[in-house]
Order: sequence, then structure tokens, then C-alpha cells
Amino acid sequence: MLTIPIAAVGEPAPAGADKDGPGRRPGASKPTDSATAPANANERYTDRMHGFSLRPPPGTERIRQSSPRRLVGWIKREPKTGAIRCTLEILQTKHKPSKLPLSQYAQAVARELARTNNFKVDSTRLAVVAGKPAIHFRGLWKGAFKLWRRQTWVKIESGKYLVLDIAGPVTDKDKLDAILTTVVGSLRLFDPAEAIAETRRNLKRGSAVLKGLSTEKLRAILVDQPGYYTIKLNGKTIGFIEVSESIAQHSKTSGLRIVRRGALNVPKQPRSLTWERSFATADRKTAFWKRVAVEGRGNAAVGEIQEGIIKGNMVLVETLRPGQRPRNWKRQLPESIRSAYLPKAFDALLMRLLDRSKPTSYAFAMYNADRNDFSLKTVRIVGPETIRMGLQKIKATRLTIQANQQSGLANIWVDKNGLMLRAQMSHGLTMERTDRKSVFAGFAAELKELDKLAKIKSKP
Repeated sequence: MLTIPIAAVGEPAPAGADKDGPGRRPGASKPTDSATAPANANERYTDRMHGFSLRPPPGTERIRQSSPRRLVGWIKREPKTGAIRCTLEILQTKHKPSKLPLSQYAQAVARELARTNNFKVDSTRLAVVAGKPAIHFRGLWKGAFKLWRRQTWVKIESGKYLVLDIAGPVTDKDKLDAILTTVVGSLRLFDPAEAIAETRRNLKRGSAVLKGLSTEKLRAILVDQPGYYTIKLNGKTIGFIEVSESIAQHSKTSGLRIVRRGALNVPKQPRSLTWERSFATADRKTAFWKRVAVEGRGNAAVGEIQEGIIKGNMVLVETLRPGQRPRNWKRQLPESIRSAYLPKAFDALLMRLLDRSKPTSYAFAMYNADRNDFSLKTVRIVGPETIRMGLQKIKATRLTIQANQQSGLANIWVDKNGLMLRAQMSHGLTMERTDRKSVFAGFAAELKELDKLAKIKSKP
């Protein structure tokens, strides 16, 4: 259960920022990463694990980048400049239950928000939202600059509130107020117990898949040659991924080594090159990864090196950027998900490890460096399907994958050996198996640059 103290609810969250990043606020320019994606005004957003659903505002983009303090969020941009006009976030706060009447409790929260988060509440009003007691806070947030702010706290149970938060320019306060009123009106609450129970069952099945793996079992499902995949956006090729797999030695220990490299040319965004090597022993007690990424070209290029290692049940991560001091952080692997922990290297073989003969579902815990936390990856076996690739019809098995609670479903088709044939993501993005010749013909320059990335050392 995500818990957020009152102090963490007070500051308007920057769209597309992680906890270690510089952040962006309303009025900032459009990010160059793909942290956001368009929201369909006709689609209701549902969070099964936290027991709520609502309809996001039309014309907004959902924030895709994870955050430890946000359940979900959306941003609205200036049509001409792409600058962020306002942010809407859904958070959850849990703290010590209070015996105060709701009206007095609301005043206490308002004072705390002003004291710890620069949110000066001008008006506090009690209401009923989705059949639950609620508090509306309206006022000004004063940080780097001034924003109008409204928070609606909906009491889920004693000491636990769902918080709907909107922030933007003071001149837009009437529009912002109306937007949040509409969103609040669409809120529905339900008991997440069944979803939580299903996740526990999925984690149990995921743990069983990983239990008892050996180097020999991993070696038996490897492929000798690199795999190649083209990435397309609305039918147009914009990139590729190459994946190589082997059993290798690290510190005199045998384990799975995966090398991924690829390029991405998203329209109106800087070109992205990524090289990554990951390693994990069969018992998952030792694992590491190194990722080198470059965005842009020539003098405008921006690079980053990230390294992570598992020591015991602790994840240690370091990120290096030119001209900046190294950033380091760590995270304990929770005991509750330890048996279902999936190292980064294992993710490349995951679909080959599963029983694909019948419909079922699995869940695995994966470390997310963007938020320094663990996300649950859910995989569902749908069943056999025949797909067309070029002029051929191929018998395949379809699976769905949800990388985490905030992400959409991806449809994956694999062959009889569990090797991916095609992946279909949202927003017109697809991946499809191809051959070495096609990738080398279309991305010769990028491949040469990726060869150089592989030789970059973490420290001068």
C-alpha cells in the first residue's frame, strides 16, 4: 500500500520528473522524453489496486513516468508552445487517524499544508464525494513562482485519503476549479480486495516459475544468434533493438548475460541511443546492469551512464552525467515480493520460462530505477492465434503484459519456443522480429555509434 505523509501531498508535482530529477512545473517547456501520452476523454481510468476510477479531462496527457508519491497524473499543454499549463494528480495519504470532527481536522490539515508545503489555503469546504466524506482545499502555492491550487481529500477510511490535486496559473483558477469539479464528479470508489487477492495469486505463480532455476535450465532456452526487432510508429520504422544472450562468468560465478542495444527516432524528439548489459545468476542472489544512453546528436547530445547491482537483498544504483556529481541511491528488496523478484537480465527470457499451454496469469517484481522502487509486472497467457508476418501465416501464442499499474496493456505474440514475434503497444507503437540484414541496412550509422557506447567506462 502506498503511503504518503501530509508533507508529500503539498507540493505540485512536476510533470515527467522523477524524485532525483530537476522537475518541470506548469509553464515549463515540453519534455524531450516520452514521459507522457495522450489521454482519451472517453476512456475511464481505473486503478484496481487502490480501488478507484475516474474520467480524466479532455485534451490532457497522462504522465507515464513513475513517481513514488503519485498514483496517476495528467498534464495539459499550451497548444502552440507545448508548455505545461496545469497538472492534475491523484495521490493517496495515510497517517495517524484523528478523533477530531472533520471540520476541525480540515483546519489542522490546512495549517500543516501551509507550514510544510507553502500551500496557503484560502478556503476549506466539507462535502460528500462518491458517497464518502471529503474536504475541498483552495488557495495559493508559493514556490519558485505562484500557482493556484485545489486539493480534494476523499476519506477512504480512518486516516486514509484519496487526494485529487490540480495546480496552474492564478489567472486560470476558475477553469482549473471547474476541471477538478468535473473530475471529482466522475470519481467512483470500490473495494480493491479482489484485485489484491488476484495479485497475490499471480505473485505465487510467478515465484513458482523462478524457483529452482539453474544455469543449465537457462542455457537450454538460449538462442545462439542475436535477435533483431524493428520499432514502428503508425507503420513507420523509427528504430530497432538488438538482443544478445549467453551464459557468462562474473567474479568467477556463472549466470545469464543479456546485451541490448538500440536506436529510436521519435518525430519531433531528439534521437536516442541505448546500450545495456545485464547479468544475473540463476538463484537471483547476484545481479547487475550497466546502461549507457545518449539523446541528441553532435554538440547537443546529452549522455548518461547508470549502473546497478544487487548485494544480498539491497539494490544499489549510481548514475553519472557529464559535468555533474554522481547520484547514488539504494533500495531494500521487500521480503513480501522477494521470491517473485525478476532481475533485469531475466526479463529477456521471461516468456520462454512460462507455461504457455493454457490461459493463466503471473506477476513478477521488477526494480524501477526511475522511481527507486519495485513495480509489479503482470503477464497473462491468452491463447493460440495465427498471425501474418509478410506473406507468411505463423501459429503463435498471444500474451498481454502490463509493466506496472500505471502502464497500459501490451499485446505480445510469441512462437512455439516463446521467442517474440510481434509486440503491439498503445499509441500506434509496434515491435516486430526482423533480420540482421534489414537492421544493418537501415541503421548502419547508429550501429557504429552504439559500438562506441559499449566501450565507454563508468569512471574516467
